[in-house]
Amino acid sequence: LQKHIKKAKLVESMEKLDIRTHLIVLISATLFWFVFQSNAEIHGLVVLCALYMCVAGYWEKAPGFIMTYIIMLLLAYLTAPIIGIMYVVICTFARAIPLTMVAAPILYANPSRMMYSFQRIHVPKNVLVMLCILIRFFPVIEKEMLSIRNGIRARGIFPTWWSILKNPIMAYECFFVPLTVRCLKLSTELGASAELRGLDSSNPRSCIYNIGFTYKDILAILGFVLGCIGVMLGVRTWL
Repeated sequence: LQKHIKKAKLVESMEKLDIRTHLIVLISATLFWFVFQSNAEIHGLVVLCALYMCVAGYWEKAPGFIMTYIIMLLLAYLTAPIIGIMYVVICTFARAIPLTMVAAPILYANPSRMMYSFQRIHVPKNVLVMLCILIRFFPVIEKEMLSIRNGIRARGIFPTWWSILKNPIMAYECFFVPLTVRCLKLSTELGASAELRGLDSSNPRSCIYNIGFTYKDILAILGFVLGCIGVMLGVRTWL
């Protein structure tokens, strides 16, 4: 029990905001994302989302999203004179990064904490189970992809990275076929694990974490919304 209490305190120290706050901010960011028209507004949204991740306790992951956004913009401008359609595709993915940044705290959250928070706002149980399985699925699938890659290297099938370009069909068979089989097995294992943990139980859930809105959550929501309004008014007034 003491071990679980220490883990709960560690999670609470990292996750400084309620998960429902992340959901409200995600909805707000999506609405402003549709309203924003210029690239300068999207740049401002990226900065606000990075600041929100820092406030939420995920400051270590924010620089990775920012670097990805900058690299994708550079690739878009470099490919624009060569292939116009690539510019559109890369820019579309780049514009979606701020929404991914706001959704990241939900995906990184503790599943028990997330289920208890969403259950209090009457989110359907099927949606909760699906979210928890997805949160557990992505970290595991990353490890499986690394193990498949290491297995291919150990067998000497592709000694260099450019060997994949010489025979892409074989690369597809050697990587995606075992990955597909492993995903099917993982989905069965995660589903069985979810049932054993009582995710399908009809009884009210309990949680060892402190769940509830505080002044920090209110300030975070207001700060993000006011920041988006300030970016929109500032950019449109300046331009």
